[in-house]
Amino acid sequence: MASLLNEYLSAMTLILKKHEGVLDKYIGDAIVGIFNAPVEVDEHCIKAARAAVEMIETLERLRQEWKAKKVYIVEAQEMQIRIGLNTGLAKVGFMGTDSISAYTMMGDMVNLAARLEAAGKDYGVSILVSESVQREIKEEFFTRLLDVVRVKGKNESVQLYELIGRTDNVSERLEASVLEFSKGFEAYLNREWSLAQELFESSQITRGVKDKAAILLTERCEEYKRNPPEKNWDGVYTRTHK
Repeated sequence: MASLLNEYLSAMTLILKKHEGVLDKYIGDAIVGIFNAPVEVDEHCIKAARAAVEMIETLERLRQEWKAKKVYIVEAQEMQIRIGLNTGLAKVGFMGTDSISAYTMMGDMVNLAARLEAAGKDYGVSILVSESVQREIKEEFFTRLLDVVRVKGKNESVQLYELIGRTDNVSERLEASVLEFSKGFEAYLNREWSLAQELFESSQITRGVKDKAAILLTERCEEYKRNPPEKNWDGVYTRTHK
C-alpha cells in the first residue's frame, strides 16, 4: 500500500506543480492543491482544469502499467479518482501554532471544492466544477451542466458542471448525448418530468453507456411525479449529505 500511494501521489503532485499549482496537504490518498497563491497565476482556473484532466489521463496510464506488470491488488489496478474545482476568495497563509505551522487555505470557497469532489461520486463523474470555474474554462474545455443544488449547511445554490475534456477532443456522439441531456435538464426545470426522463434515457442510448447522472435525475423525476415540489420551486435540489 505504501508503495502504491508513493507512486500515485508522486505522479499527481508532479502534475499539480507542472501547472503552477501549490501542494497544500495530503489527506490519506487525497491531494489538496492551491492555485493563484501565494503568488498570482495567470489563467489559474484553466491551469487547474488542465492539471485535473492530465491527472485523469495519467491515472489511466498507470492503471494499464500496473495491470501489465501485475503489481498491486486488483482494486488498486482499477482505482478511480474524483476532483473538485472551485474558485473564489479564501484565507491563505501560514496557520497553526507558535511551534508548528503550514501554508494552507480555509473558507467557504475551499469547503465547496471539497463538497464538489464528494458529490462527484453521486453523479458518477471524475471532475466536478462550480459555475464560477466553468465560466473561466468553457472556451478550452467541454462541460455539462449536471444539476443545481444547495450543499448541506448552505442557503446559496450552485450549478454543478462535469468537466468532460478538452473541446478539441470530444466525439460527435458525446456532444449529441450531452445535448440530449441538456434538453432533458431543461425539461426537468420546467417540471416536465416524463419528457425529461425520455431525454435522459435517450442521452444514454446515444452515448452507448449507462450514465449515473442521467439515472439519478430520472429517479428524481419519478419521485417528483409522486410528490411534486412546491409551486414556487426554483429547480434547486438540496443535498442532505456532504
